[in-house]
Amino acid sequence: MNCKDIKEALHAFCDGEATSLEKKIIEEHLLSCASCQEEVAKIKASLSLLKAQETHSAPEGFTKEAMLLIKERQEYREAREDEGIPVDFVLSSMFFFARGLWRGVSFLKYLPHPAYSFRTRKLYLSW
Repeated sequence: MNCKDIKEALHAFCDGEATSLEKKIIEEHLLSCASCQEEVAKIKASLSLLKAQETHSAPEGFTKEAMLLIKERQEYREAREDEGIPVDFVLSSMFFFARGLWRGVSFLKYLPHPAYSFRTRKLYLSW
Protein backbone atom coordinates (compact mmCIF):
# COMPACT_ATOMS: atom_id res chain seq x y z
CA MET A 1 0.00 0.00 0.00
CA ASN A 2 1.17 3.53 -0.70
CA CYS A 3 0.97 6.53 1.63
CA LYS A 4 -2.33 7.72 0.14
CA ASP A 5 -4.04 4.41 0.93
CA ILE A 6 -2.46 4.28 4.38
CA LYS A 7 -3.53 7.84 5.23
CA GLU A 8 -7.13 6.98 4.33
CA ALA A 9 -7.03 4.10 6.82
CA LEU A 10 -5.20 5.92 9.63
CA HIS A 11 -8.35 7.21 11.34
CA ALA A 12 -9.76 3.70 11.59
CA PHE A 13 -6.37 2.53 12.84
CA CYS A 14 -6.21 5.19 15.57
CA ASP A 15 -9.83 4.56 16.58
CA GLY A 16 -9.16 0.84 16.88
CA GLU A 17 -11.62 0.00 14.12
CA ALA A 18 -9.09 -1.44 11.65
CA THR A 19 -8.97 -5.17 11.02
CA SER A 20 -5.97 -7.17 12.19
CA LEU A 21 -4.61 -7.35 8.63
CA GLU A 22 -4.96 -3.58 8.19
CA LYS A 23 -3.27 -3.00 11.56
CA LYS A 24 -0.35 -5.18 10.55
CA ILE A 25 0.08 -3.43 7.18
CA ILE A 26 -0.18 0.04 8.71
CA GLU A 27 2.26 -0.77 11.52
CA GLU A 28 4.82 -2.06 8.99
CA HIS A 29 4.36 1.06 6.87
CA LEU A 30 4.72 3.37 9.90
CA LEU A 31 8.15 1.90 10.65
CA SER A 32 9.51 3.34 7.41
CA CYS A 33 7.37 6.46 6.74
CA ALA A 34 7.95 9.65 8.73
CA SER A 35 5.04 11.61 7.21
CA CYS A 36 2.54 8.91 8.15
CA GLN A 37 4.02 8.80 11.66
CA GLU A 38 3.40 12.55 11.95
CA GLU A 39 -0.16 12.06 10.73
CA VAL A 40 -0.77 9.37 13.35
CA ALA A 41 0.62 11.68 16.04
CA LYS A 42 -1.73 14.48 14.91
CA ILE A 43 -4.75 12.16 14.88
CA LYS A 44 -3.93 10.78 18.33
CA ALA A 45 -3.43 14.30 19.70
CA SER A 46 -6.79 15.44 18.37
CA LEU A 47 -8.47 12.30 19.74
CA SER A 48 -6.97 12.91 23.17
CA LEU A 49 -8.25 16.50 23.10
CA LEU A 50 -11.72 15.28 22.20
CA LYS A 51 -11.68 12.72 24.99
CA ALA A 52 -10.53 15.35 27.49
CA GLN A 53 -13.58 17.52 26.78
CA GLU A 54 -16.20 17.34 29.47
CA THR A 55 -19.58 16.12 28.36
CA HIS A 56 -22.87 17.70 29.26
CA SER A 57 -26.21 16.00 29.38
CA ALA A 58 -29.46 17.60 28.37
CA PRO A 59 -31.72 18.84 31.15
CA GLU A 60 -34.47 16.55 32.33
CA GLY A 61 -37.48 16.75 30.04
CA PHE A 62 -35.57 18.50 27.25
CA THR A 63 -36.33 15.86 24.62
CA LYS A 64 -40.01 15.80 25.49
CA GLU A 65 -40.26 19.61 25.29
CA ALA A 66 -38.34 19.74 22.02
CA MET A 67 -40.57 17.12 20.42
CA LEU A 68 -43.67 19.00 21.63
CA LEU A 69 -42.38 22.25 20.10
CA ILE A 70 -41.64 20.49 16.81
CA LYS A 71 -45.15 19.04 16.75
CA GLU A 72 -46.69 22.45 17.49
CA ARG A 73 -44.65 24.07 14.72
CA GLN A 74 -45.72 21.41 12.23
CA GLU A 75 -49.37 21.87 13.19
CA TYR A 76 -49.01 25.65 12.82
CA ARG A 77 -47.48 25.31 9.36
CA GLU A 78 -50.17 22.87 8.26
CA ALA A 79 -52.84 25.32 9.45
CA ARG A 80 -51.14 28.20 7.60
CA GLU A 81 -50.90 26.17 4.38
CA ASP A 82 -54.66 25.68 4.43
CA GLU A 83 -55.24 29.46 4.63
CA GLY A 84 -53.73 30.26 1.24
CA ILE A 85 -50.40 31.81 0.28
CA PRO A 86 -47.55 30.66 2.55
CA VAL A 87 -45.89 33.36 4.63
CA ASP A 88 -42.42 32.35 3.39
CA PHE A 89 -43.50 32.97 -0.19
CA VAL A 90 -44.89 36.41 0.64
CA LEU A 91 -41.74 37.46 2.50
CA SER A 92 -39.41 36.26 -0.23
CA SER A 93 -41.56 37.97 -2.88
CA MET A 94 -41.39 41.24 -0.97
CA PHE A 95 -37.61 40.92 -0.69
CA PHE A 96 -37.12 40.35 -4.42
CA PHE A 97 -39.55 43.15 -5.28
CA ALA A 98 -37.66 45.60 -3.07
CA ARG A 99 -34.35 44.39 -4.47
CA GLY A 100 -35.65 44.94 -7.99
CA LEU A 101 -36.72 48.46 -7.12
CA TRP A 102 -33.31 49.20 -5.65
CA ARG A 103 -31.53 47.84 -8.70
CA GLY A 104 -33.89 49.74 -10.95
CA VAL A 105 -33.05 53.01 -9.21
CA SER A 106 -29.36 52.30 -8.80
CA PHE A 107 -28.75 52.33 -12.56
CA LEU A 108 -29.41 56.09 -12.54
CA LYS A 109 -25.92 56.78 -11.24
CA TYR A 110 -24.52 55.35 -14.48
CA LEU A 111 -26.51 57.66 -16.76
CA PRO A 112 -24.51 60.51 -18.25
CA HIS A 113 -24.95 63.83 -16.56
CA PRO A 114 -26.02 66.53 -19.03
CA ALA A 115 -23.10 68.72 -17.99
CA TYR A 116 -20.48 65.93 -18.11
CA SER A 117 -18.37 65.21 -21.16
CA PHE A 118 -17.20 61.59 -21.43
CA ARG A 119 -14.80 62.56 -24.19
CA THR A 120 -12.87 65.10 -22.11
CA ARG A 121 -13.91 63.65 -18.72
CA LYS A 122 -14.75 67.11 -17.43
CA LEU A 123 -17.81 68.57 -15.85
CA TYR A 124 -19.08 71.70 -17.63
CA LEU A 125 -21.40 73.87 -15.64
CA SER A 126 -23.05 76.83 -17.25
CA TRP A 127 -24.61 79.47 -15.05
